[in-house]
Amino acid sequence: MAGDKLVSFSHPSDIEDRLEELRAQLCAGEFPPVGGAIFAQAVLLNIHPFADGNGRVARALFSCHLNADPKLDELFLPLSIVNQKAHGAYEIKVRDVEANGNWISLVDYFSEILGVISESAVWSARANSMDLDAVVEPARDVGNSPDDDLLSRLCSSRELQFNGPMSHSLGHGLPLSMLCMSDDYSDSKVPGRLLSYRACFDSTIELLDSRSLNSSLYKGITGFALVAQMGPSEAAPEHLIELLSDLDDILAEQYSAIRNPEVDLVNGLAGVLVYAFSRSAYGGSGALKAALREDVFRILSSWRDGSEKSVSKRALDLGVAHGVPGLLLVALGVYGSELSDKEFGVIQMAAQRIWSQSIALSSDAVAFPSFIGGAQPSRLAWCYGGLGIGIILDRVCRLDGSWSERFALVANGILEQFKSGDHGMKDASLCHGFSGAALITNLLSGSSHLPMNIRGRLRDVSREMDERAISLEVPGPAFKSEYNGTQEIRRSLLEGAAGIALANRAIRRGTNVRPWMSALGILE
Repeated sequence: MAGDKLVSFSHPSDIEDRLEELRAQLCAGEFPPVGGAIFAQAVLLNIHPFADGNGRVARALFSCHLNADPKLDELFLPLSIVNQKAHGAYEIKVRDVEANGNWISLVDYFSEILGVISESAVWSARANSMDLDAVVEPARDVGNSPDDDLLSRLCSSRELQFNGPMSHSLGHGLPLSMLCMSDDYSDSKVPGRLLSYRACFDSTIELLDSRSLNSSLYKGITGFALVAQMGPSEAAPEHLIELLSDLDDILAEQYSAIRNPEVDLVNGLAGVLVYAFSRSAYGGSGALKAALREDVFRILSSWRDGSEKSVSKRALDLGVAHGVPGLLLVALGVYGSELSDKEFGVIQMAAQRIWSQSIALSSDAVAFPSFIGGAQPSRLAWCYGGLGIGIILDRVCRLDGSWSERFALVANGILEQFKSGDHGMKDASLCHGFSGAALITNLLSGSSHLPMNIRGRLRDVSREMDERAISLEVPGPAFKSEYNGTQEIRRSLLEGAAGIALANRAIRRGTNVRPWMSALGILE
């Protein structure tokens, strides 16, 4: 069963005909090797010709079709192990194909697997000959750089270089280095940052030629394109406009063909909408923003009244990172100044659905669960709970001031959870640790929709949490972590030193939204 849809396998009398149809389609040569392999295993699983062993036969068929191409005849994907490690993601994506005809998420799944293998192969081939210093050259200019804060030290260290397989992802790869260099350059104007940014850009372009690509903001080409669009104009290559225009067309076509897309910020529609905003705000092109508009409000409209159908259960997720609230936050930033009356009504009702899940902590404070129907307050984090929802309500207040009292209740809830120690934070990370909480409370302290006394308390809490985040630094620079059992994390936007450094710099510079925060769905 997928969502509330039953998946029907073949009737026994149809199995022979469907197998023959599959054989004919594969032998016709209409599919590229990888695409045909993905198609073959998914269709065979749906035909379900055997009482047992369908998965093994589907994996064997995948490998046979893949290895029939001379260029891929030595490539083996241990799908059984990979799918087991994915904790059900593969099965969900196959069911999405069967129930909704959505092949995109399954193709993205295999693209990610092949991408990791490709990265490792490329790295192994180049490791002995590559000059790592040429990838990200440490900038040692003093110029008018800010005092020796974490971001400045990070950009001037080797920590934004690679000692392993390079990646094109915003979460951990070369675009993350570009993001840090760009943000530091906006303050310091140190020339070396431009050189490093451009070196990362060129290396990413080269890397993309060997990668299977997807539209994820944090794992795919969309994150790189976002950073490239927001980057220093002095470092933009001549072919950037053409590259981004082509990507706009591809993304618009992709989402026009999906009936039930993933909507989350990290991997889905909300992340693509962030990129569309950057194209409109920095590149002067509103085509992708306009192309996505109908789908965005259709999804928000179905979510507000509970009529949505979600294979992945994202409809129950109240987090900004992985749930529909993240799409609402981004939509407020992208379309907030140009809403029709109907769209304004959709925004209001979606916000009301979030508010209906609030949990009273006291007479003047509320918190929120992680999922719709939850009875316990979530931890304080950007990804879940009151911090992300606080940013949403600040944006809603800009459209309708009557929400200000509810916004104040959320802000008080954040303060109460922090004061009581019931906040769930254990590390310094941007996603769910002290630096993310410090960043969001700092932004909220600048909101004109909150009383001055609450704003002052938020400012004090922000400083305290920022200090706690920085106190967890260890040589590297890196940070102590309790994420997935990892004791120390270096390269990462959401979990490691890069995100912490960007948040620390933003807090030091005031309460303004900086361009890099669009990766968190915070648009200005």
